[in-house]
Amino acid sequence: MSNRLSHIVFVVLLGTTSATAQFQPIRHEFSINAGAGHSSLLSSLHEGNNVFAVGFDFGVGYTFFFSESWAASIGAGATFLNGKYALPEFKEGKFEEGNTPMYGDDGSGDEYSQFEYRYIARDYTEKQQVTMLTVPLMVHFETEVTNRRKFYMALGGKVGLPFSPLNYQSDIDELEAMGKFKFSDSWMGATQPDGTPGGPTHKGFGTFAHLTTEGSILKERLTPAYFASAEVGVKWALKGRIALYTGAYIDYGLNNILNPAENAAKVKFIEYNASRPDDYHPTGVLFANDSRLFVDRVAPLSAGVRLTLAFGVAPAKKVSKKTPKTPPKTSPKASPNTPTKEEEIPPMIAVATPKQTTVDSVEIRRKERIKDVKRLQQPITFEFAKSDLAVGSKMALDKEIIQLKRDLDEKVRILKKYPNLKILIEGHTDDLGSQEHNLILGKERAETVKDYMIRQGIPAKIIRETVSKGKSAPLVPNTSDENRRKNRRVVIKVVPK
Repeated sequence: MSNRLSHIVFVVLLGTTSATAQFQPIRHEFSINAGAGHSSLLSSLHEGNNVFAVGFDFGVGYTFFFSESWAASIGAGATFLNGKYALPEFKEGKFEEGNTPMYGDDGSGDEYSQFEYRYIARDYTEKQQVTMLTVPLMVHFETEVTNRRKFYMALGGKVGLPFSPLNYQSDIDELEAMGKFKFSDSWMGATQPDGTPGGPTHKGFGTFAHLTTEGSILKERLTPAYFASAEVGVKWALKGRIALYTGAYIDYGLNNILNPAENAAKVKFIEYNASRPDDYHPTGVLFANDSRLFVDRVAPLSAGVRLTLAFGVAPAKKVSKKTPKTPPKTSPKASPNTPTKEEEIPPMIAVATPKQTTVDSVEIRRKERIKDVKRLQQPITFEFAKSDLAVGSKMALDKEIIQLKRDLDEKVRILKKYPNLKILIEGHTDDLGSQEHNLILGKERAETVKDYMIRQGIPAKIIRETVSKGKSAPLVPNTSDENRRKNRRVVIKVVPK
Protein backbone atom coordinates (compact mmCIF):
# COMPACT_ATOMS: atom_id res chain seq x y z
CA MET A 1 0.00 0.00 0.00
CA SER A 2 2.81 2.42 0.90
CA ASN A 3 4.63 1.69 -2.37
CA ARG A 4 1.45 2.38 -4.31
CA LEU A 5 0.94 5.67 -2.46
CA SER A 6 4.55 6.69 -3.17
CA HIS A 7 3.97 5.92 -6.86
CA ILE A 8 0.81 8.06 -6.92
CA VAL A 9 2.63 10.98 -5.26
CA PHE A 10 5.48 10.67 -7.78
CA VAL A 11 3.05 10.67 -10.72
CA VAL A 12 1.24 13.74 -9.35
CA LEU A 13 4.51 15.62 -8.94
CA LEU A 14 5.65 14.53 -12.39
CA GLY A 15 2.35 15.75 -13.81
CA THR A 16 3.03 19.24 -12.53
CA THR A 17 6.34 19.44 -14.37
CA SER A 18 6.68 20.69 -17.90
CA ALA A 19 9.33 20.36 -20.53
CA THR A 20 9.56 24.15 -20.49
CA ALA A 21 9.49 24.51 -16.68
CA GLN A 22 12.21 26.79 -15.42
CA PHE A 23 13.08 28.78 -12.32
CA GLN A 24 11.61 32.23 -11.93
CA PRO A 25 12.84 35.02 -9.65
CA ILE A 26 11.48 34.80 -6.10
CA ARG A 27 11.93 36.75 -2.88
CA HIS A 28 9.91 34.66 -0.43
CA GLU A 29 9.38 30.91 -0.32
CA PHE A 30 6.93 28.93 1.81
CA SER A 31 7.33 25.17 2.11
CA ILE A 32 6.16 21.90 3.61
CA ASN A 33 8.58 19.03 4.16
CA ALA A 34 8.83 15.43 5.30
CA GLY A 35 11.87 13.26 5.99
CA ALA A 36 12.70 9.73 7.07
CA GLY A 37 15.82 7.75 7.83
CA HIS A 38 18.07 6.29 10.51
CA SER A 39 17.40 7.44 14.06
CA SER A 40 19.08 6.80 17.42
CA LEU A 41 19.05 8.23 20.95
CA LEU A 42 22.06 6.74 22.72
CA SER A 43 25.69 7.81 22.36
CA SER A 44 28.99 7.09 24.14
CA LEU A 45 28.15 3.41 24.52
CA HIS A 46 30.30 1.20 26.78
CA GLU A 47 28.32 -2.00 26.22
CA GLY A 48 26.32 -3.11 23.18
CA ASN A 49 25.58 -1.04 20.10
CA ASN A 50 22.89 0.94 18.31
CA VAL A 51 20.81 -0.92 15.72
CA PHE A 52 19.13 0.66 12.69
CA ALA A 53 15.77 2.20 13.57
CA VAL A 54 13.53 4.41 11.44
CA GLY A 55 12.67 7.93 12.56
CA PHE A 56 10.77 10.57 10.65
CA ASP A 57 9.83 14.24 10.76
CA PHE A 58 7.62 16.78 9.05
CA GLY A 59 7.26 20.55 9.20
CA VAL A 60 6.71 23.88 7.51
CA GLY A 61 9.21 26.56 6.62
CA TYR A 62 9.81 30.06 5.33
CA THR A 63 12.84 31.17 3.31
CA PHE A 64 13.85 34.73 2.49
CA PHE A 65 16.17 35.15 -0.51
CA PHE A 66 18.71 37.95 -0.24
CA SER A 67 19.86 37.17 -3.79
CA GLU A 68 19.40 34.48 -6.41
CA SER A 69 21.79 32.18 -4.50
CA TRP A 70 21.72 33.10 -0.81
CA ALA A 71 18.84 32.89 1.65
CA ALA A 72 17.95 32.32 5.30
CA SER A 73 15.21 29.96 6.43
CA ILE A 74 13.27 29.27 9.60
CA GLY A 75 10.44 26.89 10.38
CA ALA A 76 8.62 24.64 12.82
CA GLY A 77 8.09 20.92 12.85
CA ALA A 78 7.81 17.67 14.75
CA THR A 79 10.49 14.99 14.94
CA PHE A 80 9.75 11.41 15.96
CA LEU A 81 13.01 9.93 17.22
CA ASN A 82 13.38 6.18 17.63
CA GLY A 83 16.33 4.28 19.02
CA LYS A 84 17.13 0.59 19.16
CA TYR A 85 19.86 -0.86 21.36
CA ALA A 86 21.24 -4.42 21.26
CA LEU A 87 23.42 -6.28 23.79
CA PRO A 88 24.33 -9.83 22.69
CA GLU A 89 25.47 -10.98 26.14
CA PHE A 90 26.10 -9.47 29.55
CA LYS A 91 27.53 -11.23 32.62
CA GLU A 92 27.54 -10.06 36.22
CA GLY A 93 29.05 -11.85 39.24
CA LYS A 94 32.15 -13.99 39.91
CA PHE A 95 33.22 -15.36 36.54
CA GLU A 96 36.98 -15.15 36.96
CA GLU A 97 39.42 -16.06 39.72
CA GLY A 98 40.33 -13.18 41.98
CA ASN A 99 37.00 -11.38 41.73
CA THR A 100 35.33 -10.47 45.02
CA PRO A 101 32.32 -12.73 45.60
CA MET A 102 28.93 -11.07 45.50
CA TYR A 103 26.42 -12.49 47.98
CA GLY A 104 22.67 -12.25 47.78
CA ASP A 105 20.30 -12.45 50.72
CA ASP A 106 16.74 -13.71 50.49
CA GLY A 107 15.94 -12.61 54.06
CA SER A 108 14.94 -16.04 55.34
CA GLY A 109 17.76 -16.27 57.93
CA ASP A 110 18.58 -19.95 57.26
CA GLU A 111 21.82 -21.38 56.02
CA TYR A 112 20.69 -20.81 52.45
CA SER A 113 19.82 -17.16 53.01
CA GLN A 114 23.22 -15.89 51.90
CA PHE A 115 24.80 -17.01 48.67
CA GLU A 116 27.03 -15.86 45.90
CA TYR A 117 24.91 -14.76 42.93
CA ARG A 118 25.56 -14.19 39.26
CA TYR A 119 23.61 -14.10 35.99
CA ILE A 120 24.09 -14.14 32.23
CA ALA A 121 21.69 -12.05 30.09
CA ARG A 122 21.58 -13.04 26.43
CA ASP A 123 20.16 -11.18 23.41
CA TYR A 124 18.99 -8.07 25.21
CA THR A 125 17.20 -5.42 23.08
CA GLU A 126 15.71 -2.09 24.02
CA LYS A 127 13.63 0.44 22.06
CA GLN A 128 13.40 4.13 22.95
CA GLN A 129 10.98 6.72 21.58
CA VAL A 130 10.55 10.45 22.08
CA THR A 131 8.75 13.21 20.15
CA MET A 132 10.17 16.72 19.87
CA LEU A 133 8.96 20.03 18.51
CA THR A 134 11.78 21.49 16.42
CA VAL A 135 12.66 25.01 15.31
CA PRO A 136 15.37 25.11 12.58
CA LEU A 137 17.42 28.15 11.60
CA MET A 138 19.47 27.58 8.44
CA VAL A 139 21.63 29.44 5.93
CA HIS A 140 20.63 28.39 2.42
CA PHE A 141 22.70 28.41 -0.78
CA GLU A 142 21.66 27.30 -4.27
CA THR A 143 23.10 27.57 -7.76
CA GLU A 144 21.55 26.75 -11.13
CA VAL A 145 22.82 23.64 -12.92
CA THR A 146 20.28 23.67 -15.76
CA ASN A 147 17.16 25.75 -16.34
CA ARG A 148 15.19 23.07 -14.43
CA ARG A 149 17.67 21.97 -11.73
CA LYS A 150 19.62 23.65 -8.99
CA PHE A 151 22.15 22.31 -6.52
CA TYR A 152 21.42 23.44 -2.97
CA MET A 153 22.81 23.04 0.53
CA ALA A 154 21.75 24.34 3.92
CA LEU A 155 23.73 24.60 7.17
CA GLY A 156 22.60 25.65 10.60
CA GLY A 157 21.04 24.32 13.74
CA LYS A 158 17.82 23.21 15.40
CA VAL A 159 16.35 23.37 18.83
CA GLY A 160 14.26 20.38 19.89
CA LEU A 161 11.75 20.71 22.72
CA PRO A 162 10.57 17.40 24.28
CA PHE A 163 6.87 16.98 23.53
CA SER A 164 6.35 13.50 24.98
CA PRO A 165 7.97 11.30 27.66
CA LEU A 166 10.97 9.23 26.67
CA ASN A 167 9.42 5.77 26.53
CA TYR A 168 11.43 2.56 26.48
CA GLN A 169 10.67 -1.15 26.08
CA SER A 170 13.27 -3.78 26.95
CA ASP A 171 13.42 -7.53 26.40
CA ILE A 172 15.85 -10.26 27.51
CA ASP A 173 15.56 -13.29 25.29
CA GLU A 174 17.18 -15.52 27.92
CA LEU A 175 18.36 -14.99 31.49
CA GLU A 176 20.37 -17.64 33.30
CA ALA A 177 20.44 -16.96 37.07
CA MET A 178 22.89 -18.96 39.22
CA GLY A 179 24.02 -19.13 42.84
CA LYS A 180 26.65 -20.75 45.03
CA PHE A 181 26.16 -21.31 48.76
CA LYS A 182 28.98 -20.98 51.31
CA PHE A 183 29.15 -24.72 51.87
CA SER A 184 29.10 -25.57 48.14
CA ASP A 185 31.93 -25.54 45.63
CA SER A 186 29.75 -25.58 42.52
CA TRP A 187 27.39 -23.09 40.92
CA MET A 188 23.77 -24.13 40.93
CA GLY A 189 21.10 -23.29 38.49
CA ALA A 190 18.08 -25.50 38.60
CA THR A 191 19.72 -28.16 40.82
CA GLN A 192 19.77 -28.70 44.60
CA PRO A 193 23.01 -28.47 46.62
CA ASP A 194 23.16 -32.29 46.77
CA GLY A 195 22.91 -32.50 42.98
CA THR A 196 19.37 -33.83 42.81
CA PRO A 197 17.07 -32.37 40.15
CA GLY A 198 14.72 -29.53 41.04
CA GLY A 199 17.10 -27.24 42.90
CA PRO A 200 16.21 -24.30 45.08
CA THR A 201 14.07 -22.50 42.52
CA HIS A 202 12.63 -20.44 45.34
CA LYS A 203 16.00 -18.70 45.42
CA GLY A 204 15.46 -17.54 41.84
CA PHE A 205 17.99 -19.87 40.27
CA GLY A 206 17.21 -21.17 36.80
CA THR A 207 16.76 -20.12 33.16
CA PHE A 208 14.08 -17.62 32.22
CA ALA A 209 12.93 -16.48 28.74
CA HIS A 210 11.48 -13.24 27.33
CA LEU A 211 11.68 -10.98 30.34
CA THR A 212 10.25 -7.58 29.40
CA THR A 213 10.01 -4.16 30.96
CA GLU A 214 8.29 -0.93 29.93
CA GLY A 215 9.01 2.46 31.41
CA SER A 216 9.27 6.16 30.68
CA ILE A 217 11.01 9.35 31.69
CA LEU A 218 8.70 12.33 32.03
CA LYS A 219 9.30 15.14 29.56
CA GLU A 220 9.78 17.49 32.53
CA ARG A 221 12.93 15.53 33.35
CA LEU A 222 14.32 15.96 29.84
CA THR A 223 16.27 19.00 28.66
CA PRO A 224 15.97 20.68 25.22
CA ALA A 225 18.10 19.15 22.47
CA TYR A 226 20.47 21.24 20.35
CA PHE A 227 21.26 19.92 16.89
CA ALA A 228 23.89 20.77 14.29
CA SER A 229 22.03 20.35 10.98
CA ALA A 230 22.99 20.05 7.34
CA GLU A 231 21.13 19.25 4.13
CA VAL A 232 22.27 18.91 0.53
CA GLY A 233 20.51 17.92 -2.69
CA VAL A 234 18.78 19.02 -5.90
CA LYS A 235 16.00 21.58 -6.35
CA TRP A 236 13.62 20.90 -9.27
CA ALA A 237 11.51 23.50 -11.07
CA LEU A 238 7.88 22.43 -11.34
CA LYS A 239 4.97 24.58 -12.49
CA GLY A 240 5.14 28.35 -12.16
CA ARG A 241 7.09 29.22 -9.01
CA ILE A 242 6.57 25.81 -7.41
CA ALA A 243 9.73 23.78 -6.73
CA LEU A 244 10.60 20.39 -5.23
CA TYR A 245 13.67 19.87 -3.04
CA THR A 246 15.09 16.32 -2.87
CA GLY A 247 17.98 15.98 -0.48
CA ALA A 248 19.86 14.11 2.23
CA TYR A 249 20.01 15.52 5.75
CA ILE A 250 21.65 14.94 9.13
CA ASP A 251 20.64 16.30 12.55
CA TYR A 252 23.39 15.63 15.09
CA GLY A 253 22.54 16.05 18.78
CA LEU A 254 25.16 18.07 20.64
CA ASN A 255 24.01 17.62 24.24
CA ASN A 256 22.69 15.07 26.71
CA ILE A 257 18.91 15.48 26.96
CA LEU A 258 18.69 13.33 30.11
CA ASN A 259 18.57 15.55 33.19
CA PRO A 260 21.83 15.18 35.21
CA ALA A 261 19.89 14.28 38.37
CA GLU A 262 18.00 11.60 36.44
CA ASN A 263 21.20 10.34 34.90
CA ALA A 264 22.79 9.92 38.34
CA ALA A 265 20.02 7.61 39.60
CA LYS A 266 21.72 4.41 38.45
CA VAL A 267 20.63 0.96 39.62
CA LYS A 268 21.59 -2.61 38.82
CA PHE A 269 20.78 -3.93 35.36
CA ILE A 270 19.14 -7.03 36.92
CA GLU A 271 17.91 -6.53 40.47
CA TYR A 272 17.66 -9.61 42.69
CA ASN A 273 14.12 -9.85 44.07
CA ALA A 274 14.00 -11.66 47.44
CA SER A 275 10.21 -11.58 47.68
CA ARG A 276 9.68 -12.80 44.11
CA PRO A 277 13.04 -14.24 43.08
CA ASP A 278 11.74 -15.65 39.81
CA ASP A 279 10.32 -12.30 38.70
CA TYR A 280 13.26 -10.71 36.92
CA HIS A 281 12.92 -7.53 34.90
CA PRO A 282 15.73 -5.46 33.37
CA THR A 283 15.86 -1.85 34.51
CA GLY A 284 16.87 -0.54 31.06
CA VAL A 285 20.26 0.77 29.96
CA LEU A 286 19.23 4.37 30.63
CA PHE A 287 19.49 3.66 34.37
CA ALA A 288 21.66 0.54 34.54
CA ASN A 289 25.01 0.66 36.32
CA ASP A 290 26.37 -2.63 37.58
CA SER A 291 30.16 -2.92 37.58
CA ARG A 292 30.30 -0.34 34.77
CA LEU A 293 28.07 2.05 32.86
CA PHE A 294 26.21 0.96 29.75
CA VAL A 295 25.78 4.43 28.24
CA ASP A 296 26.99 7.91 29.18
CA ARG A 297 24.35 10.10 27.62
CA VAL A 298 21.18 10.37 25.55
CA ALA A 299 21.99 12.52 22.49
CA PRO A 300 19.58 12.22 19.52
CA LEU A 301 20.80 11.62 15.98
CA SER A 302 18.84 11.32 12.74
CA ALA A 303 19.93 11.13 9.11
CA GLY A 304 18.05 10.30 5.94
CA VAL A 305 16.28 11.79 2.94
CA ARG A 306 13.85 14.69 2.86
CA LEU A 307 11.33 16.01 0.33
CA THR A 308 10.28 19.65 0.43
CA LEU A 309 7.53 21.20 -1.69
CA ALA A 310 8.12 24.96 -1.97
CA PHE A 311 5.90 27.79 -3.19
CA GLY A 312 7.73 30.93 -4.27
CA VAL A 313 6.53 34.54 -4.28
CA ALA A 314 7.84 36.97 -6.89
CA PRO A 315 9.78 40.06 -5.82
CA ALA A 316 7.64 43.15 -5.36
CA LYS A 317 7.70 45.52 -8.32
CA LYS A 318 8.98 49.02 -7.70
CA VAL A 319 6.13 51.50 -7.82
CA SER A 320 6.82 54.89 -9.35
CA LYS A 321 6.48 57.72 -6.86
CA LYS A 322 5.25 60.11 -9.53
CA THR A 323 1.61 61.01 -9.08
CA PRO A 324 -0.41 61.01 -12.28
CA LYS A 325 -1.69 64.32 -13.44
CA THR A 326 -5.44 64.67 -13.11
CA PRO A 327 -7.30 66.70 -15.69
CA PRO A 328 -8.91 69.89 -14.37
CA LYS A 329 -12.49 69.55 -13.36
CA THR A 330 -15.00 71.21 -15.63
CA SER A 331 -18.42 72.34 -14.67
CA PRO A 332 -20.65 71.84 -17.70
CA LYS A 333 -23.75 73.88 -17.96
CA ALA A 334 -26.74 72.24 -16.49
CA SER A 335 -29.51 71.22 -18.79
CA PRO A 336 -33.03 69.96 -18.11
CA ASN A 337 -31.86 66.38 -18.83
CA THR A 338 -28.68 66.61 -16.71
CA PRO A 339 -29.09 64.90 -13.31
CA THR A 340 -28.34 66.86 -10.18
CA LYS A 341 -25.27 65.98 -8.03
CA GLU A 342 -27.37 63.85 -5.73
CA GLU A 343 -28.87 61.98 -8.71
CA GLU A 344 -25.58 61.25 -10.48
CA ILE A 345 -24.93 57.57 -10.95
CA PRO A 346 -21.28 56.52 -10.53
CA PRO A 347 -19.80 54.90 -13.62
CA MET A 348 -19.36 51.14 -13.66
CA ILE A 349 -15.70 50.21 -13.19
CA ALA A 350 -14.69 46.85 -14.57
CA VAL A 351 -12.20 45.22 -12.24
CA ALA A 352 -10.06 42.70 -14.07
CA THR A 353 -9.18 39.52 -12.26
CA PRO A 354 -5.49 38.35 -12.24
CA LYS A 355 -6.37 35.60 -14.71
CA GLN A 356 -8.06 38.06 -17.08
CA THR A 357 -5.08 40.41 -16.79
CA THR A 358 -2.66 37.59 -17.71
CA VAL A 359 -4.78 36.49 -20.68
CA ASP A 360 -5.15 40.08 -21.88
CA SER A 361 -1.43 40.78 -21.62
CA VAL A 362 -0.60 37.60 -23.57
CA GLU A 363 -3.10 38.56 -26.28
CA ILE A 364 -1.66 42.08 -26.46
CA ARG A 365 1.87 40.71 -26.86
CA ARG A 366 0.68 38.28 -29.54
CA LYS A 367 -0.99 41.03 -31.57
CA GLU A 368 2.03 43.29 -31.16
CA ARG A 369 4.32 40.54 -32.45
CA ILE A 370 2.12 39.98 -35.52
CA LYS A 371 2.28 43.71 -36.34
CA ASP A 372 6.06 43.80 -35.87
CA VAL A 373 6.58 40.79 -38.15
CA LYS A 374 4.42 42.42 -40.82
CA ARG A 375 6.54 45.59 -40.63
CA LEU A 376 9.69 43.48 -40.79
CA GLN A 377 8.53 41.86 -44.03
CA GLN A 378 7.61 45.15 -45.74
CA PRO A 379 9.82 45.64 -48.85
CA ILE A 380 12.81 47.98 -48.83
CA THR A 381 13.18 49.86 -52.11
CA PHE A 382 16.47 50.71 -53.88
CA GLU A 383 17.35 53.44 -56.39
CA PHE A 384 17.73 52.41 -60.03
CA ALA A 385 20.77 50.22 -60.71
CA LYS A 386 21.98 50.72 -57.09
CA SER A 387 22.88 48.04 -54.56
CA ASP A 388 24.88 49.96 -51.94
CA LEU A 389 24.28 52.63 -49.29
CA ALA A 390 26.89 55.14 -50.51
CA VAL A 391 25.74 58.72 -50.68
CA GLY A 392 25.49 60.00 -54.24
CA SER A 393 25.89 63.53 -55.57
CA LYS A 394 22.23 64.24 -56.19
CA MET A 395 19.99 65.51 -53.40
CA ALA A 396 17.22 63.16 -54.49
CA LEU A 397 19.60 60.21 -54.19
CA ASP A 398 20.69 61.41 -50.73
CA LYS A 399 17.08 61.39 -49.58
CA GLU A 400 16.55 57.91 -50.99
CA ILE A 401 19.55 56.59 -49.04
CA ILE A 402 18.44 58.31 -45.82
CA GLN A 403 15.00 56.72 -46.13
CA LEU A 404 16.57 53.36 -46.95
CA LYS A 405 18.65 53.49 -43.76
CA ARG A 406 15.61 54.47 -41.72
CA ASP A 407 13.74 51.45 -43.09
CA LEU A 408 16.68 49.19 -42.28
CA ASP A 409 16.99 50.60 -38.75
CA GLU A 410 13.35 49.74 -38.11
CA LYS A 411 14.01 46.15 -39.23
CA VAL A 412 17.03 46.00 -36.92
CA ARG A 413 14.95 47.22 -33.97
CA ILE A 414 12.32 44.54 -34.59
CA LEU A 415 14.92 41.77 -34.89
CA LYS A 416 16.53 42.85 -31.61
CA LYS A 417 13.11 42.80 -29.97
CA TYR A 418 12.53 39.19 -31.12
CA PRO A 419 15.97 37.52 -31.05
CA ASN A 420 14.51 34.05 -31.69
CA LEU A 421 13.33 34.91 -35.22
CA LYS A 422 15.06 33.33 -38.22
CA ILE A 423 15.02 35.25 -41.52
CA LEU A 424 15.69 34.92 -45.25
CA ILE A 425 16.75 38.02 -47.27
CA GLU A 426 15.55 38.23 -50.91
CA GLY A 427 16.84 40.71 -53.50
CA HIS A 428 14.60 41.82 -56.43
CA THR A 429 14.99 44.06 -59.53
CA ASP A 430 12.80 45.60 -62.24
CA ASP A 431 12.65 44.25 -65.81
CA LEU A 432 15.33 46.51 -67.25
CA GLY A 433 18.56 44.72 -68.16
CA SER A 434 19.46 41.10 -68.80
CA GLN A 435 18.47 38.20 -66.55
CA GLU A 436 22.12 37.55 -65.59
CA HIS A 437 22.74 41.19 -64.64
CA ASN A 438 19.53 41.36 -62.57
CA LEU A 439 20.35 38.13 -60.66
CA ILE A 440 23.73 39.63 -59.68
CA LEU A 441 22.15 42.97 -58.74
CA GLY A 442 19.44 41.28 -56.61
CA LYS A 443 22.10 39.25 -54.76
CA GLU A 444 24.18 42.38 -54.09
CA ARG A 445 21.13 44.16 -52.64
CA ALA A 446 20.39 41.24 -50.31
CA GLU A 447 24.04 41.11 -49.17
CA THR A 448 24.05 44.89 -48.58
CA VAL A 449 21.07 44.55 -46.23
CA LYS A 450 22.70 41.60 -44.45
CA ASP A 451 26.01 43.46 -43.94
CA TYR A 452 24.23 46.54 -42.60
CA MET A 453 22.24 44.46 -40.09
CA ILE A 454 25.33 42.66 -38.82
CA ARG A 455 27.13 45.99 -38.34
CA GLN A 456 24.13 47.17 -36.28
CA GLY A 457 24.43 44.19 -33.89
CA ILE A 458 22.20 41.52 -35.44
CA PRO A 459 23.79 38.04 -35.00
CA ALA A 460 24.71 36.48 -38.34
CA LYS A 461 23.33 33.10 -37.23
CA ILE A 462 19.71 34.31 -37.41
CA ILE A 463 20.11 35.10 -41.15
CA ARG A 464 19.60 31.74 -42.79
CA GLU A 465 20.34 32.80 -46.40
CA THR A 466 20.47 35.62 -48.91
CA VAL A 467 18.98 34.89 -52.34
CA SER A 468 18.31 36.79 -55.58
CA LYS A 469 15.05 36.58 -57.49
CA GLY A 470 16.23 39.05 -60.13
CA LYS A 471 13.28 40.23 -62.21
CA SER A 472 11.40 36.92 -61.92
CA ALA A 473 9.05 37.93 -59.06
CA PRO A 474 7.79 41.52 -59.57
CA LEU A 475 5.60 43.01 -56.88
CA VAL A 476 3.58 44.91 -59.50
CA PRO A 477 3.68 44.85 -63.33
CA ASN A 478 6.66 46.73 -64.79
CA THR A 479 4.46 49.11 -66.78
CA SER A 480 5.65 52.45 -65.35
CA ASP A 481 8.59 54.09 -63.61
CA GLU A 482 6.65 54.08 -60.32
CA ASN A 483 5.94 50.35 -60.60
CA ARG A 484 9.56 49.63 -61.51
CA ARG A 485 10.67 51.58 -58.39
CA LYS A 486 8.45 49.33 -56.24
CA ASN A 487 9.97 46.23 -57.82
CA ARG A 488 13.55 47.34 -57.02
CA ARG A 489 13.40 46.02 -53.49
CA VAL A 490 14.69 43.72 -50.74
CA VAL A 491 12.24 41.57 -48.79
CA ILE A 492 12.98 40.06 -45.36
CA LYS A 493 11.01 36.88 -44.76
CA VAL A 494 10.53 35.12 -41.42
CA VAL A 495 11.21 31.40 -41.84
CA PRO A 496 10.52 28.42 -39.54
CA LYS A 497 13.19 27.65 -36.93
